[in-house]
Amino acid sequence: MRAKKMMAGCLAAMLLAAQGSVVLAAQGSEEVTTSPGETNINVSGTYAQTGTPGTVYKVDIAWGSMEFTYTVNAGDRVWNPDSHTYTEAGAAGTWSCEAGADTVSVTNHSNAEVAAEFSYTAAEDYKNITGTFTNATITLPTAENKAVDASELTGETALKLSGALPKTATSLTNIGQITVEIK
Repeated sequence: MRAKKMMAGCLAAMLLAAQGSVVLAAQGSEEVTTSPGETNINVSGTYAQTGTPGTVYKVDIAWGSMEFTYTVNAGDRVWNPDSHTYTEAGAAGTWSCEAGADTVSVTNHSNAEVAAEFSYTAAEDYKNITGTFTNATITLPTAENKAVDASELTGETALKLSGALPKTATSLTNIGQITVEIK
């Protein structure tokens, strides 16, 4: 019984000692000397990102009217009195359009670099007309960390036509199509 009393006395002494003890933490410490007592411990956090965000594509494509005029000098036609018609003397005409009507612009708002490739396909009845571009391919950088209106995010090309348009096309006629492929 004496051993039980001695053990109980030791436990009581330890509990009393604990009330006035120092509370230690791994990164800081503070002494609490009153009971009841309290301490405040700041909790900190940091943001970490893992992985790679997905690629989001947004490309604006704008173009002019794509309305062209094929002009032949009337002085290059020869009157045929037997058929009462004019024949072309072989002089080539010229293609023209209003300022900007032949232009295609591409603006990249994607979080990845993009390339735009341009091609022209003549309509079935106008295979003799070809179209080329001042820039057949435009490569634009990612829009990450750039202003929405940053000039390096926009590229431009112009369509140039060659070949003769028949004189029967006296009003606007679909002579071909432009394809813009984003890669």
